[in-house]
Amino acid sequence: MRGAVHVSRQHIGYFDIGDAGAFGRFPNWVYVGDEARGLYYGLPAFGRPGIKAALHGVGSGDDDPEDHPGPDSGAIARVRAFLSSQLAIPVGDLLHAETCLYTNTPDERFVIGPLPGHANVVVGSICSGHGFKFGPLMGRILAELATNGTSGVPEFEQHRDAFAVPAG
Repeated sequence: MRGAVHVSRQHIGYFDIGDAGAFGRFPNWVYVGDEARGLYYGLPAFGRPGIKAALHGVGSGDDDPEDHPGPDSGAIARVRAFLSSQLAIPVGDLLHAETCLYTNTPDERFVIGPLPGHANVVVGSICSGHGFKFGPLMGRILAELATNGTSGVPEFEQHRDAFAVPAG
């Protein structure tokens, strides 16, 4: 899979919007928008204070996962500006900022299946910032592939070739 994936650093902010950001009161959301603005997402306060928000970016460059530069203040400022332009309530203080790493395929698809030439090895790379959301389903598919060579998920089986591990 070397060369088939690249790593990009994401910059995430946790912003105070008071009680309106509480779990059960504030939604999970995605702004698909247009290419010029990008795809933003957010979640209610859960496990730490403040709503979580970021620009989902899969970029084409490679960030070194061994580097730890910390959150980019410009990226966090752009997220704040986006929130301020979209939310009907005031966006308060930045409570926390962090980074995470996305492993991206060129088309943002997952890589799932047997390793070419090694049918007894199953690979699962749940890429492009979506892995956590699909963890239980991918665990099931990978376990079934490893034990049965096929999965009981018809949607995966129907499109299995789209997720195949690249040869070479």
